[in-house]
Amino acid sequence: MEITTDYHWIRSVICHPRNWPRLAEDTTNQEAFQPNPNSIYFKHEHYGFVEARHVLSRTCELHICMLPGATGVTEFGCLVLEYLSSKGIKSVFSSIPSDNRAAIAYAKRVGMTETGRIKKSMLRRGEMIDLVIMGKTYE
Repeated sequence: MEITTDYHWIRSVICHPRNWPRLAEDTTNQEAFQPNPNSIYFKHEHYGFVEARHVLSRTCELHICMLPGATGVTEFGCLVLEYLSSKGIKSVFSSIPSDNRAAIAYAKRVGMTETGRIKKSMLRRGEMIDLVIMGKTYE
């Protein structure tokens, strides 16, 4: 597991034709999109990454983005969560579009549970859809 600041590569993974429609809101400008320099990007070989961004001193917001054909993704996600916990992070969460069933299933595989929903908060294909909030707290 390595941390990358190769924003060109990060952007290429996010903007991949299979990924962008699953991640972006209708009004997001793909041409203008840039990765968040305040995030930490944990690179999973050449497949993709887990993004972690501190929102509070002991809480991180997480997002995952992998290229088609990625392997070992669940194990990689578990390693990232273990690493964050070892650095003092006490809780993590992710806001996932309700139509992204693969991301919701992935969050469950790495030990996250649904903690709530933000109703009709994301514009996708002309409709307002929910964001599912998945989270995990470390004791």
